[in-house]
Amino acid sequence: MEGDILEEGKKIFEQLGMTKTAERNGILFLLSLKDHQFAILGDQGIHDKVHAEFWQTIRNELEGYFKQGLFSAGLVAGIVKCGEELKRYFPCQAGDKNELPDSISS
Repeated sequence: MEGDILEEGKKIFEQLGMTKTAERNGILFLLSLKDHQFAILGDQGIHDKVHAEFWQTIRNELEGYFKQGLFSAGLVAGIVKCGEELKRYFPCQAGDKNELPDSISS
């Protein structure tokens, strides 16, 4: 992956249709192991609720894991931390459905 990973992440976010959720609360974790870069992108609904420090905290935690080569553990920790924070703003409701796939894309 060449260039700015954040800009690439924005393109991927759009390509995957992640802006099409009802509450605009999708999150993309993007890793480029080859380039030693990563980005975390959240949709507008999340940005309207959390402060910038939220993303920096997640980023710092991931970076700590990744520097040790613990990529899976880092992703799990980041996803769990996001879930813990975001359930305050986007709690499960009766009839909720998963609007985005949970799969890993390559």
